[in-house]
Amino acid sequence: MSSAQFGDEQFWQSWATPLAQYASASGMTVSLYDSAGVRRLGPLLGTRLAELLASTNFWQAGGAGSAFESPLLAQAVATAGLAQGRLGDLVVFATPLVIELVVRGVLVFGWVLDRFGNSLESGRLAQLIGVDANQLWRTVRAEIPCSPARSSVLVGLLDTLVVAHAAHLVSMRHFEELAKMRDRFLARAAHELRTPLAAISLRADLLLARPLDPVVRTSVEKIADSVKTEAHLIEDLIDAGRTLTGQLRVNMGPVSVAEVVRDCVESIAPVAERKGVRLSSDHDAVAADPIMILGDGTRVRQALLNIITNAIKFTPADGAVTVRLRVTAEQVEVAVTDTGCGMEPGFLARAFEPFVRSDRDNDSGLGLGLTIARQIVDRHGGSLSAESAGADQGSTFRMRLPRAPAA
Repeated sequence: MSSAQFGDEQFWQSWATPLAQYASASGMTVSLYDSAGVRRLGPLLGTRLAELLASTNFWQAGGAGSAFESPLLAQAVATAGLAQGRLGDLVVFATPLVIELVVRGVLVFGWVLDRFGNSLESGRLAQLIGVDANQLWRTVRAEIPCSPARSSVLVGLLDTLVVAHAAHLVSMRHFEELAKMRDRFLARAAHELRTPLAAISLRADLLLARPLDPVVRTSVEKIADSVKTEAHLIEDLIDAGRTLTGQLRVNMGPVSVAEVVRDCVESIAPVAERKGVRLSSDHDAVAADPIMILGDGTRVRQALLNIITNAIKFTPADGAVTVRLRVTAEQVEVAVTDTGCGMEPGFLARAFEPFVRSDRDNDSGLGLGLTIARQIVDRHGGSLSAESAGADQGSTFRMRLPRAPAA
């Protein structure tokens, strides 16, 4: 359950599958009401007899079935226990839906024969619900009665199902609350770390602006480089916190994808050169302006830089990284292909999860770059996927973004 509240539509729908399975297996017809007496699910039909009843207005507002269920569910709420009633030869139960010691609703179930029916009772019920008496009698005669002993077992099974599913919902809610607390903590911690780091960076720059002993200058330069690395990690934490809490800002406007690709390749080229990795782009496609999307140019650059940086990071010296731009009538695709270490199927499935790092990752980083990239692409209505034939087979990341409509 993705909502923290019990009682919203998603909460009620979460019961649909387990209750439908119970109805099918037990022959019990089940309805789920909220604590105000409003039917949220059902009736989930369990027998041919129930199907015949449902073909009329039996369970509609003002119908005989709904009128019979109303006081029964009120009794279940008032007593916080099992209630039972009969309508002719049909037996019906109601039990409160209790989650965290609060009655969230009521399950009304049954509508089964607990003994062989008789034609007199069948005729009365037919007259009550407005169906052909002979048709109802034929259906009743074909039903196998659910004995009191079997009903008791089925009541117990439903109780077990309710307890198990309710516990699952509570666990999911607690998990989501913990996840939100974690995300808020990461965002707050990143902001708090950025302030003293900025002061260190400023003082390092001031020192480098003065004449220094070569040994001292080398040490200060290393401090400055370490500060930049740390600042990048903190920015990743901040962006990750924003994406996980839904607070990532995206300022939409016209963006030239070809220009973004050129800028990213040019800015990251020195990094690739220092490592000995050949970085190239599909010049013909990149030069094909205008290729416009509606998005945030800064964020799109950030996403693509994260992808290219990741490709260079996992590509050994003498390897290659290629950036290709492809265009269709509806979308733009930027594919980043490397000849690096590749990904096993198990890791490939988790490549975009936060804080996930490869066993071969001995470099710095938090495992957030691809997570942030996918969140940015998602916010632009696009998709980001990864492909790899396996270990040492290289990888390809495809960023697809919808083209802006023609002016």
